[in-house]
Amino acid sequence: IKLIGWQKDQVLRPLFGWRREDGRLRFRRAGIFVPKKNRKSSLMSQLAQYMVTCHAPAQDVFLAANDRLQARTMYRMVKHSVEASPKLSQLLEVVDSRSIIRNKQTGKEIRCLSSDSWRNEGLNGSVILDEIHSFRTPDLVDALIYATRGTANGLVISISTAGSDRNGIGWRWWQDCELVIKDPKTNPTFYGLIYAADPATDDYSDPQVWRKANPSMGIAFPEDEFRADYE
Repeated sequence: IKLIGWQKDQVLRPLFGWRREDGRLRFRRAGIFVPKKNRKSSLMSQLAQYMVTCHAPAQDVFLAANDRLQARTMYRMVKHSVEASPKLSQLLEVVDSRSIIRNKQTGKEIRCLSSDSWRNEGLNGSVILDEIHSFRTPDLVDALIYATRGTANGLVISISTAGSDRNGIGWRWWQDCELVIKDPKTNPTFYGLIYAADPATDDYSDPQVWRKANPSMGIAFPEDEFRADYE
């Protein structure tokens, strides 16, 4: 996996490199908003493998989405990565019938959860929320936030495109991101990152604005294709 600059500098280094004096991670929650096709889901699928194997301590990871289909999308990316790697295949077991990937040494698991089919069973671990703007209710999200309470260095990471519903939990997380980006002291344990054009000041026809909002442009997809779509 060859990481893109923004993935290293704006996601992995802040979340896993910034620690408190006692060694714990500074951030417990992260809201990351980036447009489609910028390789956000592939980054999160690799991050799930890291947390279930190399994170200190290794822990269960829950891939949560609004529906079963979306939840399995990221799971399949993890599965294909494991099956393509002899080293990962030795370490991780794919239980496809249950949408589970298990660490053979520790028993820690990557599991799928969806808001239309889940039960709160005293979950403990880290959480990756996919497309939080599409969650119809905050119930699953709120329950999963507490899954990290009893987990040392547990994280809740939401990575999403922008939505249009300003009454949902996705909008709440967007506002939290705006708040800590403006003033990190408002919540020192929450990390916010937004890639977007400014609707009030940016010229949508300007290629610099396209690149501002799409940090993987030119790598994940060609700029000339984006230009053709715009035109």
